[in-house]
Amino acid sequence: MKTSDDINHRTEKSDLILREELAKDRTALAYERTFLAYIRTAAAFLAAGISMVYFFIPIIIQAIGYAFISLAFIIFIFGIIRYRRIKQLSK
Repeated sequence: MKTSDDINHRTEKSDLILREELAKDRTALAYERTFLAYIRTAAAFLAAGISMVYFFIPIIIQAIGYAFISLAFIIFIFGIIRYRRIKQLSK
């Protein structure tokens, strides 16, 4: 005969499993949001750098533009490396 304690225990266990799965999903989504933030930042630096190189004549501003373009690629590569490393650790 099943008692109410047995039913409560089983329900709590299934709730815990569901909570753990939902926590894993939230964590995976957080990793993806962080990766997208790296891409967004790299795109902003790339756009700023290209506009500085293309629209401004003073050489110092063009040099800053080239630095922004280089920094955009560094940020993008760093974001990819970090995302892959965290994704492997979470498995």
